[in-house]
Amino acid sequence: MAQIMTREQAAALIQDGDTVVITGSGGGVMEAYHTLEGIEERFLNTGHPANLTLVHASGIGDKNRAGVTRFAHKGMVRRVIGGHWGWSPEMQAMAVNNEIEAYNFSQGVICHLYREIAAQRPVLITKVGKYTFVDPLLQGGKLNEVTKEDLVEHIKIHDVDYLMYKTFPVNIAVIRGTYADESGNISFDQEPARLDMLEAAQAAHNSGGKVICQVKGIVAKGSLSAKRVWIPGAYIDAIVVDPAQMQTGEGEYNPAFSGDVTIPISQLKAFPLNARKVVARRAFMELEQGAIINLGFGMPDGVAAVAAEEGFADKVTMTIEQGIYGGIPAQGAIFGVASNPDAFLDESTQFDFYSGHGLDTTFLGLAQADAQGNVNVSKFGTTISGSGGFIDISQSAKKVVFCGTFTTGGLKTAIEDGRLVIQQEGRILYNTVKTLAMIYSLIAAAGAFAWMMAYLRIPAKFTGILMDVSDNKIVVLLLINVLLLLLGCIMDMAPLILIMTPILLPVVQKFGMDPVQFGIMLIANLAIGLLTPPVGSCLYAGCAVGGAKIEKVTKCMLPFYLTMVIVLLMITFIPALSMTLPNLMM
Repeated sequence: MAQIMTREQAAALIQDGDTVVITGSGGGVMEAYHTLEGIEERFLNTGHPANLTLVHASGIGDKNRAGVTRFAHKGMVRRVIGGHWGWSPEMQAMAVNNEIEAYNFSQGVICHLYREIAAQRPVLITKVGKYTFVDPLLQGGKLNEVTKEDLVEHIKIHDVDYLMYKTFPVNIAVIRGTYADESGNISFDQEPARLDMLEAAQAAHNSGGKVICQVKGIVAKGSLSAKRVWIPGAYIDAIVVDPAQMQTGEGEYNPAFSGDVTIPISQLKAFPLNARKVVARRAFMELEQGAIINLGFGMPDGVAAVAAEEGFADKVTMTIEQGIYGGIPAQGAIFGVASNPDAFLDESTQFDFYSGHGLDTTFLGLAQADAQGNVNVSKFGTTISGSGGFIDISQSAKKVVFCGTFTTGGLKTAIEDGRLVIQQEGRILYNTVKTLAMIYSLIAAAGAFAWMMAYLRIPAKFTGILMDVSDNKIVVLLLINVLLLLLGCIMDMAPLILIMTPILLPVVQKFGMDPVQFGIMLIANLAIGLLTPPVGSCLYAGCAVGGAKIEKVTKCMLPFYLTMVIVLLMITFIPALSMTLPNLMM
């Protein structure tokens, strides 16, 4: 039976090594702020609970002290399985520094895992995440080097590829509601969403764990009608009362968010004309009357405001992954709620609809995109944002519209005479120029070095030495490979091809090597050089783009260097590998 407790008493329910599920959404939406603060205080005062596994589907916090950050202390957590990481820079830093095991699974997958755990099913089988970084064929959702255990498998069912995610017991679920009656029944009267509260509570209860629910107040037994009860009291173990509980991080109670009133569109906060609105207005042009759409966090949330301004909001159905159906989604930090919603759904139910291709169009943000249209929103440099619901939604929507400025940090724009004017480009252009300057400097230095070596006839002299050392084909070819590998480490590919081809080609032809085979051998050697310090231009470019240290990357490359050398030797001494196809074409 549910017991009313202080936050200190509730925090004492959590044992070292427990798996703890926390619920809520960014900007303080349905976050059990008071309770999470109590859990943090207990750890700081006693060192317990320690070595926790923390699980959360949505991003939870305020990029300061709230939410996930309450657990971002050395020793407090051992493993984090998160859908969205962006609201806690401190937890991101712990993952980057290999202080915790860190996984990023999609928001919908984590919600559905709760449901499978509650049903005592051993796995979740879904197509969500297939061929993305979550797929074990690529990364398995692992975010750092200390994360070793595989929590997802790539399988086939009737010759169709799926991902199979392992379930796990939940020891503690921390959820939130508005009121609890004396029997522990929980209402969501003033809440702006349903999120994954019910699924988390069922998962913990059916795992033999504890459910801690924070509410704003206690009401008499029987005062909550069946229609108002969202989570039955039988699921609840502890109730923590916080009379100061806020509906969101921006206000105590907005009846338009909880569906208690419908406000005129004219009362919505005005959307100023700026770069974000210019992007949103262009995206708005992709809307089709009668469509069911999804809006993502960040730049896309402005599409809702533009649709309202243009009188088009009632001609489409807007949804967001937090379970909101209809209405006008809010912008900014409290994204996850909406004014005038038509319905509140469980988060897992919303993702069922998404995964089943129910969406006509989705509007999503992006961090990086390449020429082939591959998009990254999860990890870039030392920033771990996490995918959130991006994977679930982008893989299943009939139409995907990406919204962004394609620049970052330092971008300055202005609206002049109804036109967008870029006053200053962002860091992405600056960083591109910086990286190119570094690479071209290396190439220039390598070119100068190549001229000097050619002027001093060093390669020719070295070749003469080779011929004096041995007339054995195997020995000479091995020495040529060593020469090319060494030169490739300190010179760029282009000048080396020009210098070494006329010097070495007569030598290898003397031993019966076809010019085609020599060309492939030469390029294979020099390609290895592009990936090796001190002048490996591709290695430096990759490290610059990825924000990684060259020493660390080089160490990780060692097994690949060995593989490349083995392949090089095969090319050198097995002519058929190089000549079979050319001979067929002659």
